[in-house]
Amino acid sequence: FSRNMPGQLRLKVAFVLSHKCFRVMLFVLLCCQLETRGQEDPICPNGSAYDSGTGRCAVVVMLVYPFNIIGSMGSGPAIVPAGAALAALHANQRNTSVMKEADTLKPDLQIEMRAFDSQFVATEALKQLFEQCINDEVGCASVIGPVRSSVAMPLTSIGDVFQIPVMSFMASSNILSDQPTYPTFSRTKPVDDALADAIMLMCWHFNWRNV
Repeated sequence: FSRNMPGQLRLKVAFVLSHKCFRVMLFVLLCCQLETRGQEDPICPNGSAYDSGTGRCAVVVMLVYPFNIIGSMGSGPAIVPAGAALAALHANQRNTSVMKEADTLKPDLQIEMRAFDSQFVATEALKQLFEQCINDEVGCASVIGPVRSSVAMPLTSIGDVFQIPVMSFMASSNILSDQPTYPTFSRTKPVDDALADAIMLMCWHFNWRNV
């Protein structure tokens, strides 16, 4: 964001972009149908949890994010998990005034957003993935994140073994574009090469000599 933009306005713009990003990811990941076999003794598919309030199975989506940076880097990093939580809430409420795709979701679909702290470290992210997704009784249907490509690579490799798709909003390494190696990985951010080409073309267009 431009440094000339007031700090409060930058936060508002960042929150809107974050929310829109998670809207797209939730819509792509969660267009599926879950069935509840009886209100009293529900059997929910793996990766979903029974919600006694609604009497439905809720898809568990795990947000992988370095929560340890919140506070030490100001309020900016908190926008990402806030945007994810709000997008899930709007999807569950079928709030089309904010989330336009909500009314296209299956009627019985509910979302339960969970999160764990990757701490920007691959080993910590893998540890949490095993504890909260793979070895957990409920598990998770999909993973949103992580931020760093170095964390996304091993996380996706393990997730692929257990059929847990990973969709990142920040990982931009070209290596992750190798579909045979990372078949269950997708992202909403352009790869590094594409961004570098765009910057080069912009500099050439405006005849910028110094950036």
